[in-house]
Formats: sequence, structure tokens, C-alpha cells
Amino acid sequence: MSIPLEDRKSFEWKKSAIFTDKSNLWLIAIIILAIFLRFLALDRQSLWLDELHTMNEASPRLSLKELFSYLVCCDEHPPLYFFAEKFLFIVFGYTSMVARSLSAILGIGSVWLMYLAGKELNGKRLGLIAAAFTCVNYYNIQYSQEARDYIMAFFFAALSFLFFFRLIKKAGRKNIWFYALSALAVMYSHYYGLFLVAGQFLTAGILWILEKGDRKQLFRNFLICAIIIVIGYLPWLSILKDMAQIKSFWIGAIDTNFAENFFYGYFGNSGLLKPLLIFALIYFCINVMKVGLPVSERIKSSPLQLSFITFFLTILITYMIPYLRSLLVVPMLFDRYTIVVLPAFILAIAFGFDLIASNGIRSILITVFLLLSLTDIFVVKKFYTTIRKTQFRELTEYIVRDKRYQFPIVNERTSWQHQYYLDHYHYKGRVLVGKKEAIVDSILSKSSPAYDLQGFWIIGAHGNEAKLADASRAALDTAYDLLEDTAFYDAWAQLYISKHSVSDQLRVIGMDKFPNNVATLDNQRYIVVWGSAVTSVPIPIKAGHYNMEIVSKGSSSRNIFPHLKLYVNDQLIGEYFVTGNLGKKDFDFEMKDQTNALIKIEMDNDFADATGDRNAFIRRIIISKK
Repeated sequence: MSIPLEDRKSFEWKKSAIFTDKSNLWLIAIIILAIFLRFLALDRQSLWLDELHTMNEASPRLSLKELFSYLVCCDEHPPLYFFAEKFLFIVFGYTSMVARSLSAILGIGSVWLMYLAGKELNGKRLGLIAAAFTCVNYYNIQYSQEARDYIMAFFFAALSFLFFFRLIKKAGRKNIWFYALSALAVMYSHYYGLFLVAGQFLTAGILWILEKGDRKQLFRNFLICAIIIVIGYLPWLSILKDMAQIKSFWIGAIDTNFAENFFYGYFGNSGLLKPLLIFALIYFCINVMKVGLPVSERIKSSPLQLSFITFFLTILITYMIPYLRSLLVVPMLFDRYTIVVLPAFILAIAFGFDLIASNGIRSILITVFLLLSLTDIFVVKKFYTTIRKTQFRELTEYIVRDKRYQFPIVNERTSWQHQYYLDHYHYKGRVLVGKKEAIVDSILSKSSPAYDLQGFWIIGAHGNEAKLADASRAALDTAYDLLEDTAFYDAWAQLYISKHSVSDQLRVIGMDKFPNNVATLDNQRYIVVWGSAVTSVPIPIKAGHYNMEIVSKGSSSRNIFPHLKLYVNDQLIGEYFVTGNLGKKDFDFEMKDQTNALIKIEMDNDFADATGDRNAFIRRIIISKK
């Protein structure tokens, strides 16, 4: 079917206009940069505690009823983001990359919405500045890479500002519905969306008071919006009522400087940006004052007056209601919760730059602002390379790397959250939940068959949870060897193996097997090779294929460390040089018949002079069946 000539010409004109209109080219460049900044290294870091809440609550294996119960009892958030994640998990897979991709897409979309909101207020130039500033905004980027609902709250907050301005300027059924639905969406994204919408309605009320024209129409428009919003939010009102009954929360006392701290936090607390941020806000306010008090005849057509009243009241309400409730009832004011007002701050700052009369000065300052923002992200904060999130993933990978050690895990604080990664890596060990010291007492006393353990892990994460108390550790040392003690960012793991383990699958060759060759060094006991060789007492080992793991270090002479040879019943199974630090080596061997085996460790380059004495120190030997 051929396209009519007139339609074809119209299409070709529109297509060419996209690429000839400089503002469109700038917008395309901004969106491309936004995509890059939000998907760059998106899954490089582990999911942290709150993101693991999202993974567990939105799991495709759970019913909607179970999802609701978690959002009521344990993770007090509205459901929209979690519904979206659950749907994406079902369609694209239950992974951290899928979870964070939703946030990244919302972050990119919010850049475009900020362009539309700025354009609605004062034309394309303001829209482009607002989009560019959102593109490089630290807070927007940070939460665009996090599987939580905060960037969704930003997205719909920006959308609500867009349609709020449109509804104020021009009544119409479409604008009424779009504003009401965007307001509902931000309320279903985060509870602080309620305060934002309240601020917008307060703004509409002030404008209604100032309006001397068609006041009835303005009242009617927002009354219809209010009815739609109330009806749409009715299913969640009972949950909101339950949330209002909370009398204790994890948030601490509120600093009286919270507004200043929140504002700078939105921009990464960047010392580079602070002068420009303050300049833009002051310049914006000065220009508002130049216009004078709101005049009803021109308020709708005055972008400065309309934006100032809107931004001031929405920020005031969103800050003050939670602040007063924090003082009177329970602390609830937290910086990331207030992300719903960040679009207002960015639009006000962008407006300040937009008001600069000189094109040259304006362009220079905007360019400096963007370059300083990127410098802060890439150079100062090293945002994409510095580890910032609890390494649950790396902790789990460490635990599961060796199938011999899939023992029960003692996890006092984060067992429920950590379960996502344990399932993801198919870990078979049980999780023992409770106070670490109490569980260790049960293990040492073998209070039940469940606590009669050949080995176990103790792990901690989120908030640098303390390791075992000294008394518990000393008691544990009488029956278990500490085989692994490894730290991660905001996490750690310890592996304990019974000193008396005689399992066919895993056998710890304790110090008692080398009774004449044991010494204490740096408060640790070692099997020591002072001279040529040491040999164990007979050790019963069944026929089969085995792996021997040996952890050792040594002292050097003439910069040469001990060279060790390992024998099982005079069969050489491996040789290596030790180093000055503890290192692990693995060697395979075969027992053709069940027998009492002798393990011999030979140092074939023993030497001592004024430069030092070559000695080898064996921290542990473990034999496991393959």
C-alpha cells in the first residue's frame, strides 16, 4: 500500500526536524548519557540488605498474599514497585540484573519526564537544563542502580508535577485523569508520595484563593482529582492505617539541620557543587521577588510565581509533616524517603540557570555544573568502582566454592535476607538462626542431634556485626579448628571444623597426630618442621581417591623458603615451596587398600646461617574423599 504524497512529505519533514532541531539533538544526547550512567556496572556490586528484601518479597515463588504480608509486617512500603518486580521476575528471570534494570529504566525515564516538566513550565531550554541536571544527579543515579522503590517515587513525582502544571494552566478531562493517576502512582510507590500530593493540593488551594477568574472550574477540577485519588487508594487505606499505628522504628533522632543535610545529600554532598547550587537557588528566589506578589490575573501564566509556590509548598509539607510526627510520635524522617521532592529542587535550580540573561555565561555555568557533577561521580566518589554495598554475594560465593564445606551456617541477624543468595547458589547446608553464643553452646554440648556437627560456618553482615565473644571463642577452640576467617565489605565468614572429625568424607589431621612436632607461634599452634622431616602416627584411611589440603608458611634463609615434599606411606603425592604467609595447597592421592597411613612432611633444603633459619609451619591438614 502506497503512502499518499502529502502524508509522506509530512512524515519526512517531521523526521528531518528531529535531527535539525538543536534542542532535540541535545535531548537525545542527554538520554544517551543517562542510559550509560545508569547501566554502567549495574550488577557489579552485590545486592545489599534492603535489595534482598525486594528479592525475597517479590519472589515469583510467593503468592500476592504473602507479598502483602511482608509489606505490612516487615518492609513497610506500598506495593507498586514490588508488583512490577514480581512481573519482571516471572517474565525475564529471578536475578539481580533484572531487579536493578527496572530501576535503571525508571531513572532514564525520569530524565525525559524532567525535560517535559521543565518545558511545560518555561519552554524547551528549561526542560533541557532540568533533564541534563537530572541525568548527572548523584541521588538519581544511585537509586537508579538499586532494586528499591525510591527511583519509582522520583519518576512518578516528576510525572505528577508535569500534569499538575498542565492542569493548573489548562483544564480538561485528559489532564484531570493524568494528574490523578500520576498522583496515585507516586502514592503507591512510596508513603512520602502522600505528603507530596498533599503539598500539591495545598498549592491548588492557594491558587484557588488567589484566583479571581473561573474559581469554580479550578475547584471542580481538583475535587474530581481528589475523588479519583481517594477511590483509587481505598484498597490500601487499611494498610496505611496499620502503618500509622507503628510506635517504634529503626530511624534515630532527627537532626535539626535535616533540611540542609538532605538538600546537599541529594547532590552527593559534593563540595564542588555547593556554590553553584546555592547560587542557582538564590538567583531563582531573587527573580521571584522581582516579579512581586502573586497577581491572580497572571499567576497561571507566570512560570516563576507558579513554580515557586508549587515547589515551596510541596517541599514544606513533605518535610514538615514527617518532622513533626518524628518529634511527637515516632522518628520517620529519612533522607532517601524525601526523594519525591528532588524533582522540585532540580527544577528550581535549573530555573535559576535558565534565568541568566547572557547566553554565554549561562552556557559556561551549565557546562561547569555538569562537568563538576561527573567529576564528583567518577573521580571523587569513584562511584562505579568503589565497593559501597554489603558483599552478600561475595560472601556466599566464598562459602559455596568448596562442596566439602557445605555445613550449617550460624547467622544471627541476616539469615532471611541472605537466603536469596544461598538459594541462587544452591547451597545445601542448614541455616541456624539465633544468638551466636547460644548456638555455639548448643554445638559444644551437642544438646541435640541437630547440633552434633562435624563443621559449621559463622557469618555476619550489615553493620559490621561483631564476631564471637572471647569466652565463646576460647570454648570453641577446645573442640573445633578455625579453618577460614575471611572479611568482606561489611561482612565476614568463619569456618570451624571438629578437631575429632573422622568422617570418611572429611578428616582433620589434628596436631595430636604429630605429638612430637607441635609448637605455638603468634598464639597459634602449628606442626613444625625444624629439620629434615616429620611423620605422623598411624592414621586409619579407607581405600579410595582423596584430596589433601595443607595450609602452611615458613621462615627463610638467604631469601629462600622451605621446599616441602608430602608423602603418604612413602608415596610422594606433591611438593612445593612455602612462603612467608599462610597459603593453601591441594594434592590428590589414592589409597588402594584400607590401611593405617603415615603422613610424612619432608623439608629437603633445610639451612640456617646469619641471615635466618628455614623452618616450615603447618597450620592444618585436611583429607577429603573425592
